[in-house]
Amino acid sequence: MIFVSLIIFPFALIEAKFIGFSMYTTCVIWLAFAAVYFAIDVKIFALCVATNASAYVVLIFLFFPKLYLIIFKPEKNHRR
Repeated sequence: MIFVSLIIFPFALIEAKFIGFSMYTTCVIWLAFAAVYFAIDVKIFALCVATNASAYVVLIFLFFPKLYLIIFKPEKNHRR
């Protein structure tokens, strides 16, 4: 049983790295948005930029690594 969990654990650790980095980057984006929102007159522009940046961060760090494995590394695309 311990041997099986050791095989599965590294993949979970790699996935957690992407999730954590995505969350931290999103928090930084929204903290920067709060500072910029009160500093400029065009508030809707700041909101649109922050929303788009958050969406791109999630897309890049959560979706693209999976897409890369599916398209370019099909030999690694299987369960152990």
